[in-house]
Amino acid sequence: IRDRAKGAALLAPLGQALARRGWPRLVVLGETDPAFPVPRARVQVHGRYDRAEIPALIARYRIDHWLIPSVWPETFSFTTQEALSTGLPVWCFDLGDQVRAAVAAGAPGGLIALRDGRADLDGWLDALVGVTGSDGSGAPETGADRSDSRPGETAA
Repeated sequence: IRDRAKGAALLAPLGQALARRGWPRLVVLGETDPAFPVPRARVQVHGRYDRAEIPALIARYRIDHWLIPSVWPETFSFTTQEALSTGLPVWCFDLGDQVRAAVAAGAPGGLIALRDGRADLDGWLDALVGVTGSDGSGAPETGADRSDSRPGETAA
């Protein structure tokens, strides 16, 4: 997430929202822009990766959702295509190719509202609970394939 258009400015508020709710961290696959500091307690930056590594990264970080944080209407989104290819729920903002690709694929996940150019992160987190259920701790329940009760991570 290398610049504001790709969603770099959302990492800090999203990390703070996760912390307020006591939820698992956000894992960023890729690099971040140092101009947008991230709260390391809730946002882990993996760094560069090769597409072939995605299945191993999903297992390593216990990723169970994707967030496409781009706040710019892209004409084509390789990241969205990569996320969709995993079969995991994909969440994106309601603009550009991100939403067209997700809707066309009939992907699990959903859309995040942008209101006055600002992301409704709390609304998205509320929707995430509505889709996955809640274990009473405020964290989304994990899928039945998990071997323990630790909530999974969202990757961006």
